Formats: sequence, C-alpha cells, structure tokens
Amino acid sequence: MRLAVVVVLVACGGSHDDPADAPPTDDGIDGAPDAAWPAIDLGVTWTPIGYPAPTAQDRMAFYTGHAAYGNVIAVHRPWRQNRASTGNPDPLLTPIASEATTYGFDLMYGYGFDVDDAGGSDLTSDSEPTNDTWTNIETRAKFCAVGVAWVTAHHPRYIFLGNEMDGYYRAHPADWPNWVTELASCRDMIHAASPQTIVFTTFQLEFTKGQAVKTGRNTAADWTPVTDVENAVDAIGFTSYPYFQYEAPADMPATYYTEIAQHTPKPVLFTELGWVANPAVPWTGSEADQAAFVDRFFALIPGLDVRYAVYLAENDWPSNVVGSGSPFFQIGLRDSAGVARPSDAAWRAQVSSANLPVRSHL
Repeated sequence: MRLAVVVVLVACGGSHDDPADAPPTDDGIDGAPDAAWPAIDLGVTWTPIGYPAPTAQDRMAFYTGHAAYGNVIAVHRPWRQNRASTGNPDPLLTPIASEATTYGFDLMYGYGFDVDDAGGSDLTSDSEPTNDTWTNIETRAKFCAVGVAWVTAHHPRYIFLGNEMDGYYRAHPADWPNWVTELASCRDMIHAASPQTIVFTTFQLEFTKGQAVKTGRNTAADWTPVTDVENAVDAIGFTSYPYFQYEAPADMPATYYTEIAQHTPKPVLFTELGWVANPAVPWTGSEADQAAFVDRFFALIPGLDVRYAVYLAENDWPSNVVGSGSPFFQIGLRDSAGVARPSDAAWRAQVSSANLPVRSHL
C-alpha cells in the first residue's frame, strides 16, 4: 500500500558489526535504553477511529490501548509533500513524535516516493527543475537529509527508505541503478549519525513473487530488485497481501514466506500485512479468513529471520478515505466504528505470546 495513508503501532528482533545483528541501545524516541532485545516487533498502523482527523478522545483511546497490539507506532510517509515543502517538518509526523513520549510507545518512521505519494514522486529540484531522476544531485542530498535529521534526533531502531520499490524497478529500469546508489549513500550517512539504526527498503511481496492475479496487474516473478539492494541495506522489508492471489489463507503454500530466504540472507521486516473481510469480487474475503490469515502468517514464518511484522490497520479507514472498490476495503482488525472482528482477538493473542520488549517508561 502506498505511503499517503499509512502510520504503524508495533512490539523487535540478536552481536555483530552489522546493525541488523546488534541490539540497539535506544528505544527509538526518548533516549531511554531498551531493557531487553525482543524476538520480533509486532503492531498495527496508526488508524484511530475517525482517521485522518480523529477526535482527541479517539486519538487518546488509540494510544492508551496500543499495548495489546504492540509497542511501537511507525509512520510511513512520502519524503516531501511538494518541492516547496522540502526540509520542513512533516505535519502528520511531528505531533505523533511528541505523543510517543507522552504515551510511552516507540515510533518507527519510514519514507518513500513514487506514484500516489502526493509530491513525493517528483524528484526535481530548484537547481535541476527538469531532472526527475535519481541523478538529480540536489534531490539526492535532500532525500538523505530527511533520514539523517530523523535519526539524529531520535536514534530509532529502524528506518526505511523507499516503499514497494519493485514498482519503481519495473517502471523506471534505466533509473533503478541510480536509486540503488542513492539508497547505499543514505544508509552510510544514517549510520554515521546513528550507528545502531537498521536501514532498509521495502518491496511488495506478491508482485515480487508474481502472485497477484486478482489485482489485474499480475507480473512474472522477479527477485532482481531485492538482490540488487543487498549491499545497500541492513535488512529487507515487504508488504504482503496474499489475498491478491489466494481464495483462503489455507491455500498459501508452506514455503510462502520462507522462500524469501532463497533470495536474500538479510533479516526480514513485514511493514504491512493483511487480509480483507470484504466478500466482494475479486477479493472474496471474510471475517473468518481474516482471522485465519493472522494465525497462518505466524505458522509460516518460523525458519525466516523476521524482526518485525505489522498488521495494516487496527480500525478500518472511513469509506470516504478507502472506498468499497479499494483492495484494502474492510482490512481492519476492527470496523471503522471500532467494533472488533475475530482477527482482532487473533492478533492480540499473537502479541501476548510473543517475546516483546520491556520498556522502562511503560
């Protein structure tokens, strides 16, 4: 799913020179040391009732209830709103960073660019107003500066740069090598500011696997973009929506997720997961399927080095934000009024049984 709507609640997963193998010394927002290095981060996206403008009461209820879903809120955003806004604080991110301290959750931030990210897909700059590629020197510097500023201030456990980058690989093959060098350069600058921060990028797993026939955009399996960035990142992220291909979670093969290890030795982070309750064609989901997917996911990941897994939405987005024609309609663990589906209990059960961190400020 593209970045414009996504913000995340999470609960992380180690000693070596690679940041992906070293336990971080900071909890990612307030400078307090971590009390434990957990096996896996778990969570849900920033989806309070009434998104994108929840009432103060709904916003507070979302934060005070977050521990049942995990312990981190991560914000997935475009790197800028438009060229004029470059370098300005993100208006959505800034208050959440303050609220992380108030309510005692960890904040994980990632940013990207590409189609559907308002302003973010424009790579032009004031100095090169016609250069809309990753050869744009000013854009390269300013894109990295966003991440450097964030990690300097917060020293987070993770940060991702670039969302569902298999799409950029397919749409802009000539510019793809330039993006890979940009990613490596940003990783190095971020490490200079915050050595323990794990830097990664994400891919859409079903399109990468060539298993997204229900979207009408089915592509052949191609893991090349994943292997291309191996030396530019500390870990690899994926979004995963297996209902793009399968009728029911039980149809997913036993190797559905462990196959990833055949294509990268890096730790894996699932930045978005979900199954819709929407029964409409072509998705044909149900509340029972949604709950079954939660359990199926956790049954299929043993053997893969998974550090982080986030269910896409706690509450459904209102229908004026995500309409009935969207592949993400009715994907929440709860409906838009906060009424729990069976998947809600399934996710919370996984969180309660996971090895989650003990925070000194909770």
